[in-house]
Amino acid sequence: MNEIDSIKLMRTLLTLLPIVAMLISSANAEAPDPLVLYRIGDVPVKMQNGDKFGVMLVNDGGEEDPSPRYIVAIAETRTVVDTKDIEVFKSIVKRIAKGSTVFEYGSCTVPRSWGLKEEHFKAYDDVFKELGLQVSEEPRITCYCESVVK
Repeated sequence: MNEIDSIKLMRTLLTLLPIVAMLISSANAEAPDPLVLYRIGDVPVKMQNGDKFGVMLVNDGGEEDPSPRYIVAIAETRTVVDTKDIEVFKSIVKRIAKGSTVFEYGSCTVPRSWGLKEEHFKAYDDVFKELGLQVSEEPRITCYCESVVK
């Protein structure tokens, strides 16, 4: 190898060095903490690793005076939107590509949506139908029984 080839090789290596360092750093970086969609007392409802989209329907009122709360989480952007307005919920869910699967999050024992009226469930379900999204048949359930016993 002559001197000119050596210089070219050295320049190439110096150009690649920051890229290699970045790749090594990325590979060693810890995974971010899971997104928290909701809390049941002190128990967080965490998005499961691998899920791209998570949603929840929660009743912030009671059976006598239901108050729907809509939650959507998008893993890629680490976004969680928690709203009482179905139109705000829909505007965020619109960001999810048509045909995508969303996972519904909930809790053991009593559904967080307990006490909501049929119209609330219909409005929530219609968002996914209108936007061409699939709701997984496998809900993500957080158990909070142990915290209740304490």
